[in-house]
Parts: sequence; C-alpha cells; structure tokens
Amino acid sequence: MVRHAIRSLFLVLLLAWNGAPGLAEELQQVQKDVKELAEALHRGKFDTVLGYTHPAIINLNGGYIATEAVLKRGMQPIIAEGLALDSFTFPGPPDYVEGEERRYAIVPTLSVISFQGQRVESLMFQFGVLEPGAVRWTYLDGAHLKPELVEKLFPDFPADYKFPETYRKRL
Repeated sequence: MVRHAIRSLFLVLLLAWNGAPGLAEELQQVQKDVKELAEALHRGKFDTVLGYTHPAIINLNGGYIATEAVLKRGMQPIIAEGLALDSFTFPGPPDYVEGEERRYAIVPTLSVISFQGQRVESLMFQFGVLEPGAVRWTYLDGAHLKPELVEKLFPDFPADYKFPETYRKRL
C-alpha cells in the first residue's frame, strides 16, 4: 500500500511539474467527489450518493429506484438516531490504474463516525471508475468489493492488483 501511495504521489508531482496540471486537478477531483459522496451518505442525500455510484452497481441492485430504496431502508433509521460523520480525511493519494478500456482510481479514506455514544474509525477506499468518453468519475465502495465482482464488471482491471488493507475499530 505504501509503495502504491508513494508511486502515485510521485507520478502526480512529476506530471504536474512537467506541465501536465490535468493529473493534479484529477487528484483533487476524485478526492472532492469521494468526500462529497461520504458526506451525502451520512446526511441522507441519496440522490447525490446515487449520482456518484457506478451504474453497474445500480443495475445489480435492480435499478435506480430499488437501489435508492435499499439506501433509505439501511441509512434513514440510523441517521435519524444520530449517526454523525466526525471526520473524513485521505491518508494518502489515490492510486491510478490504467485498464485497456477504463481508468481507475483507488482512493484511500480514513473516517470517524459516531452513533449512540460509540465512535468507530474506518480505513477504507473507494474504487473510482472513469468510463471511456465519460467526463465524471463514478465509484464503488471498497468495503464490499470482492475480486470476483471486479473481474466480472471490469475485466480490463489488472487481476494481480493488490487492494489496500482496510479496517474498522472502535475508539
């Protein structure tokens, strides 16, 4: 994980230094997207969450309305009972991966949430996908991402890629 983070940071700095500011802007964009996605989820703004969700996940859940219903059923009760996103940061830069068809960004996140007097720290990641011809990234939650699903949905993603370690722990 550290090696990927260092390589990604070095690549961003090198390209920005050599007159390719587009990559530095892309770094800021995927982190901005992921932060907005996390905040929207914890505030119950499901239209924003679904706007950032990769269409393949929406289709797997039975479409937009069915996916929205799943989100509401799972999140609205705990939001109503006081779920709070206490902090949300990026412990390292995204790792960009070039596929034959798509571009990918593995975006590490570190968050602390509180709920009913308990606090939980989570080191996770979002799996960003930039489809051919698309102008905006979409995402899949890395916490539930299995290699079989990645292979099925994104056959051009390198099969030997090692995803970052994740954890959840009570504080």
